[in-house]
Amino acid sequence: MKKRLTAVIFTLFCIGNIVAQNISGVVYDSKKEPLTGVSVMIKGTTQGTATDLDGKFTISNLADASKATLVFNFIGYKTVEKAIGSNTSFIITMEEDAKSLEEVVVIGYGTVKKKDLTTAVSSVRGDAVANRPLVSAAQALQGMAAGVQVTENSGKPGGGITVRVRGTTSINANNEPLYVIDGIPTSDTKNLSVADIESMQVLKDASSAAIYGSRAANGVVLITTKQGKAGTSKVSVSTYYGLAELPKKLDVLNSTQYIALMEEMGYDVSSLSNSINTDWQDEVYRTATTYNTQVAFSGGTEKSHYYVSLGMLNQQGIIDPTAFKRHNIKVNLDQEVKKWLKIGTNIAWSKLKSNDVTDNANVAKGGVVLGALTTPPTLTIYNADGSFTANPYQAGWENPVAAMKGSTNESNSNQFLGNIYAEITFAKDLKFKSSLSLENNDYAYNSFTDPYLTSNGRSYSGIGIAQTKKDITWLIENTLNYRFKIGKKQSLDLLGGVTQQKYDYNETYQQKSGYSSAAITTLDGASTTISNTTDAAQWSMVSFIGRAAYDYAGKYLLTASIRRDGSSRFGPNNRWGTFPSVSVGWRISDENFMAKTKSFLDDMKIRAGYGLVGNQPSDYYAYDAKETAGGAYPFPEGAISSISISTSGNDNLKWETTSQLNGGIDASMFNSRVNLSLDSYYKKTKDLIIEKTVSAQTGFTSQYANIGNVRNMGIEISLNTRNLIGKFKWNTDLYFGLNRNKVINLNGATYYTGYIYERDNASIVKEGQPIGAFYGYISEGVDPSTGMLTYKTDEDGNNLQTIIGSAQPKFTYGLTNSFSYKNVDLSIFLQGVQGNDVLNATRIETEGMENYKNQSTAVLRRWTQAGDVTDIPAAVAGSTDNSQVSTRFIEDGSFLRVKAVTLSYNLQNSFIKKANIGSVKLYVTGQNLLTFTHYSGYDPELSLGGTSSDAQTANAALGIDYGTFPQPRTIIFGMNIEF
Repeated sequence: MKKRLTAVIFTLFCIGNIVAQNISGVVYDSKKEPLTGVSVMIKGTTQGTATDLDGKFTISNLADASKATLVFNFIGYKTVEKAIGSNTSFIITMEEDAKSLEEVVVIGYGTVKKKDLTTAVSSVRGDAVANRPLVSAAQALQGMAAGVQVTENSGKPGGGITVRVRGTTSINANNEPLYVIDGIPTSDTKNLSVADIESMQVLKDASSAAIYGSRAANGVVLITTKQGKAGTSKVSVSTYYGLAELPKKLDVLNSTQYIALMEEMGYDVSSLSNSINTDWQDEVYRTATTYNTQVAFSGGTEKSHYYVSLGMLNQQGIIDPTAFKRHNIKVNLDQEVKKWLKIGTNIAWSKLKSNDVTDNANVAKGGVVLGALTTPPTLTIYNADGSFTANPYQAGWENPVAAMKGSTNESNSNQFLGNIYAEITFAKDLKFKSSLSLENNDYAYNSFTDPYLTSNGRSYSGIGIAQTKKDITWLIENTLNYRFKIGKKQSLDLLGGVTQQKYDYNETYQQKSGYSSAAITTLDGASTTISNTTDAAQWSMVSFIGRAAYDYAGKYLLTASIRRDGSSRFGPNNRWGTFPSVSVGWRISDENFMAKTKSFLDDMKIRAGYGLVGNQPSDYYAYDAKETAGGAYPFPEGAISSISISTSGNDNLKWETTSQLNGGIDASMFNSRVNLSLDSYYKKTKDLIIEKTVSAQTGFTSQYANIGNVRNMGIEISLNTRNLIGKFKWNTDLYFGLNRNKVINLNGATYYTGYIYERDNASIVKEGQPIGAFYGYISEGVDPSTGMLTYKTDEDGNNLQTIIGSAQPKFTYGLTNSFSYKNVDLSIFLQGVQGNDVLNATRIETEGMENYKNQSTAVLRRWTQAGDVTDIPAAVAGSTDNSQVSTRFIEDGSFLRVKAVTLSYNLQNSFIKKANIGSVKLYVTGQNLLTFTHYSGYDPELSLGGTSSDAQTANAALGIDYGTFPQPRTIIFGMNIEF
């Protein structure tokens, strides 16, 4: 009996060893340094783990281990497979993979290996910007892609971003790139959480972007979001909390100095008291909070994958009550239904809420930023009756707190972006894909001005505004892809397809006044209608696409594409546009005569490409005559409204077309430790679509026409190096872009924009000048005898107005250094712009000394008597002669900014392992920590035009600071957890 029991126990022990065996080991690199985070999986299963800080791993309770195989994966290293057999302990050495160029890059309607690219494409990894407080994906491109200039137009939460890929190409049409999120074209990225981004590719030259035809004149940004991976199920939680503040204050006069200035200008100061000394910047700016939380679930099998995330962002602005809130959901699913059929969907939904205040305006127009600088310090915030105080000399000029709190400006929007697709594999290399995409935006704006607290509100007995917008875009795409080999060395990739797109837009706008109280803020509480309008528009487009990519032995590469677009925005004479491209690549490193370079040169490729892309007018009915509803005519049957034609049509209006020639070199050296890309380009846009003024004798006011050419040319450098790769790691990424913009021809016409209140237009579009040129007078200093500013004159003795500067930078750059030692990581990101001018129109308000506004302390050195030698003219009440747009207010806008510094710590302890937590990262990030600049204003990074809805102003009125909302300095504390 005992023998029998012993045999049973021995048998069970042996079976237990077979069923549940522990496998452990350690993973090193070629220098015998431990590798952290290496994926160790049992081949063909979902069971696995990752190496710890010492490179060690353990897989417990492995069934039937002797028949299993371990698979070791780590980015930048060759995959290693080891059969377990009778072994229970392993020492693994992983070699660096010099073929990192095998990385797959997303391009239009497909993918390609990075090493086989024949076009200019910049890539940005999602993890490179994951730990920064970014609202928009467009922000993530700043300083991270050569040739891409990103300007944050203001520091408002969720504020507008201006992105220019290789310069400005158009004057009246759109200059923003096309964004394609998981294959869905869109113009806005604020609805997408940066934490959901896997990678971004910027198609910069025409040969890469031509497959998108008329939508690609300004480049294309392809955004790929995260997907679930087979064999792993993860729960990821990321959260951060932060504080934001004004980086610096501007010095203005105190009460005593202000009273002295007013008295000098001849105003009655008997009612002013220097016992009150309000610092309006302290009253306006606050320490704001920001927090963000996102939870993501991902995983899958070999046949299905899922990624689902939910996020919430709440970002306060440094001016109360500005704020931006977002709730977002992202869902990516795909399923292999049959071996020949795959279906999937990509969905993004977001709910956005913004609270706004007026900036880029002076105090007379309710501008809060300029109000904080120009409101007299002799005022308190409130009157005795609880109403807001106003300038004693001008009752309509209320203090900035009134502008902040006396009215509400709130917008809400729901955005949906999604598609559903099916992919059919007819044969091994022949695939058909059909997708249906939908973008839907519902927007509502509501504003209410209190009928009692503010002067403006009292004059109208309150003002209410209600605006709603709805737009919906449908897109159907069908493509057929055939990839096949020709013999042993040649391959051909063919793509063909057809797309159909339709857009519908509706808007209502109502404005009322006459509120009896502030108890009811909706329009129902108002009695008088000021405005009541509706608007509707639609456009559609049909496109045919084709592409062929030829590869001979990986050495000689050729890609050609064509797209033909038919758009309803053009008349029947020029409705269709054709946009071809061709690019070639030569892997010169594979040639026999380069054999001696193999010791250090991993790969070297020379590229060249040429192509055409197009642009459409911003006006959906630009080619057609405009009908305007006029007054009502009385008839016996009743009044009938009239309709008149105000704008002449132009059936011959045609596409703006941009041609671009690109040449480049890609090189990878020293076992992929140095990667370099050099590009040069020349692009020219012709047949600019401009709304020109026509003679009144025609009976019309304007007409759209094709007028003129714009040229951009430049150089780009991308350099990525792995400087140290041992225990202490150091990587460097450098991006440099130089662009020269010039208006070549406008048929002799000149256009002005960028109006400064009570002065003149500050920007000019003129032949021979760059878009964004400043126009004004040339200051020749203060006349010591009169105290008046003198200007350069022409031959007739008149003050000369001419080009006085340019907002176009000479070059832009970004530099990131990343350091890692054991479980500590440090990243330092520097971003800069060099050689651009800024028109500091804020100084026109704070150094003009022509009315009752408070002024900068710079006016303390103003001219006061004959013989004074100074750079600040005399104070002259009621005269703007000393404060016209001139070189006096042109400043160097160059800057170098410590854009982001992130210090992180990866927790590794026994509790985390026992709790089955994969990883925990704690980090702190500083954004906009330091700015090195000679600019005297709040912030040199700005664009008055970027906040305008008028296309010409948005494109040409660059680099103007007229009370722009400054960018804050932000510190966030965050944590990322993965289960």
